[in-house]
Amino acid sequence: TVGAVNLLFTIIAIYSVDRWGRKPLMLAGAAGMGLCLFAMGAASYAGRTEVWVLLLIVGYIACFALSIGPVTWVILSEIFPTKIRGRALALSTFCLWTANFVVSQTFPIMNENRWLVDTFRRAFPFWVYGTLCIVEILFVWLMVPETKGQSLEEIERHWFRRTPLGQVSAEERQKTAV
Repeated sequence: TVGAVNLLFTIIAIYSVDRWGRKPLMLAGAAGMGLCLFAMGAASYAGRTEVWVLLLIVGYIACFALSIGPVTWVILSEIFPTKIRGRALALSTFCLWTANFVVSQTFPIMNENRWLVDTFRRAFPFWVYGTLCIVEILFVWLMVPETKGQSLEEIERHWFRRTPLGQVSAEERQKTAV
């Protein structure tokens, strides 16, 4: 079930990324993931492990597969200037795998810590990761430009001149006028 949901929502993301945009998908996915994590934390805190917790897990996977999973790679392939793209993608991939390692190592530690279990009833890791989804939303909202419909040259100009994407200065229009 989880694998089928992951596949289905990844396919939806592939067909939606150029229609809806990268940034809206990232924001919606992070919000959905955060809501699912906070709800899983609330369920753990309340001692409820019914079937709907499985639905929250499937919802989390769907939100991930619709956004962070595939769309991150689209954005990374577009936002870096050509001169540094290879090294920047290598560094980004290293950071991604480091974050995966940190999550896989910290979840069991938090979930098995006697004080955290007694105090938060196994909800703590879900709330920590839900909070990180809020940080992600803020980061994407404030720092990640929408690259849908923009050429690589326009995106590169955005970083060097800090002009909003999609807006071309009068000077740039003159340079490209025939």
